[in-house]
Amino acid sequence: MYFFEVAYWVMGMTVTIEEIKEQPMALEAVLEELEDKANQIGSLLSGASSCLFTGCGSSYYLGLIGAHLTNRTKLPSYAVPAGEMIVSPDSLPAVSPDVVIPISRSGESTETLSAVRELKERNPGSQVLSVTCNEDCSLRELSDVLVVSREGVEESTVATKSFSSMLAAIEYLSRLRLDGEAARDNFRGLPEDSRKVLDRFEKLSKEIGRRTDLEKFVFLGTGEHYGLALEAMLCVKEMSLTWSEAYPLLEFRHGPKSIVGENTLVVVFYSRPGGEKFDDLVKEVNSIGGETFVMGREENMEGLESNYRAEIPVRPEYTDLSLYIAPIQQLGYYRAIGLGLDPDEPRNLEQVVKL
Repeated sequence: MYFFEVAYWVMGMTVTIEEIKEQPMALEAVLEELEDKANQIGSLLSGASSCLFTGCGSSYYLGLIGAHLTNRTKLPSYAVPAGEMIVSPDSLPAVSPDVVIPISRSGESTETLSAVRELKERNPGSQVLSVTCNEDCSLRELSDVLVVSREGVEESTVATKSFSSMLAAIEYLSRLRLDGEAARDNFRGLPEDSRKVLDRFEKLSKEIGRRTDLEKFVFLGTGEHYGLALEAMLCVKEMSLTWSEAYPLLEFRHGPKSIVGENTLVVVFYSRPGGEKFDDLVKEVNSIGGETFVMGREENMEGLESNYRAEIPVRPEYTDLSLYIAPIQQLGYYRAIGLGLDPDEPRNLEQVVKL
């Protein structure tokens, strides 16, 4: 497998890993953008009574995370895949949201644009706060406020720095609701923490990624960490064409644990609440023959036994989620090249889906 790593460097198939390493720069740039537009964003959110997040694929997972975080600020929020608004519009809540937050890396996804138009037609008074990596996009024309992660633009197909930087933007919205202008202080040091995580866990991610004996990956999380689990699942699946699934933490016991065997790695995003439930599940997976990889704050994982662990730097609440996904992106990359695949251009995929 090391042959493939050398060969890929020689052939220049390294776009994905370079973009993973550029996350600190992307985070720094998007935080500057958010500080510049903090007053506009705060004004738009302050009078809202409900909020809807939408997007496709990774962007929908960002919406799920955003809905969890925004609900914690006492603003009722939910997330709906943009495609569902097209094929099943009658299933949407009868009450239209005050604020619509579409998320789209390109700002050109057909389903997302159609969903925003549908929502604006239903409720012309709804305001649109969009998050994207493309400043000159069609989504701009539909937006009251456009947050752009300019350094999140990617050549590769799989979302890496775009996801992390747009995730930081979603977290920032929640901190603005909680802290007002002081929100910026809570994000200080995030780019440097991102750099530390990438350096600290590259060896571990490479070690796990090179283990071609692992055949199944399962990602578990609760609350906003469930959205991370979904993105981790998609990242590994897209890059390395590996069988992978994601579930809310305790749902894993309701059927999915039947697939656990000696070639299964269960990755647990360990959040603060429910510590004993996390511990019990990790022990259970190990007892039935699976391996475990736990990611979380060191203070929350004291005494926890797992096959692998990644301790994330301690940061203010709702400012650290982007740090969890980077090691999984590295893992997916090294697994792909270990299997002789091209992570820059995964099979059957396109960066932008236009219908």
